[in-house]
Amino acid sequence: MTTAGAHTARAGYSALGGSVRLFFEPTGAPGVRDGTPTAAFWAPRLAERFGVAAGSVCISGGSGERPCLRVEGEAIAASFSRTAGARVCVVAGTGRPDRADPIGVDAERVVALPELEDVIALSTVEEERRGLPSGGPARLRAFFACWTRKEAVLKAAGCGLRADPRAVRPRRIEGDAEGWNESGPEKGLFFFGGRLYAVETTTLGGVVISAARPAGGA
Repeated sequence: MTTAGAHTARAGYSALGGSVRLFFEPTGAPGVRDGTPTAAFWAPRLAERFGVAAGSVCISGGSGERPCLRVEGEAIAASFSRTAGARVCVVAGTGRPDRADPIGVDAERVVALPELEDVIALSTVEEERRGLPSGGPARLRAFFACWTRKEAVLKAAGCGLRADPRAVRPRRIEGDAEGWNESGPEKGLFFFGGRLYAVETTTLGGVVISAARPAGGA
């Protein structure tokens, strides 16, 4: 997968397939969450990225529905996320009208959570909890990696957080959360709803980002 942004354009992710592109856009102060509607924010930016006329990019859906992105009338699988100080979009090649080529992304800025242990208990399964560092900043960062993976899978599945995050179960994780850097994504496989998903996690500008799509996607 190729990652691009206002200040970043580099090749990276491989597990999700070479057709996957992730766009990272800083939106100002890390403590401020941008409220611009998804279509208004991303349509002109994606038009510029794809080299097409601004009016030829259409984004619909959202608010619990899987988004629909069309570029010059062509359906493209896409997912969007926002967090304090940044917004992320991931696209995955040509889609179909029935949206049978789904992808999901979640982005979270790592911030202190007073209720961290309660959230961990309510959102993770035993094998995930065993893999978390025992405390400190490493535990917090590892949790955000775990959370973004789950939400990315649920978005790819089309249900979002209407489903229990604990229903997303890991099969394999490659990489060490304590060894994260700006060019070293973690890769894993996760089960949800009887389907296997490939997931990759990385950090950009202090934001943890996970992208997911059904395993075997081109």
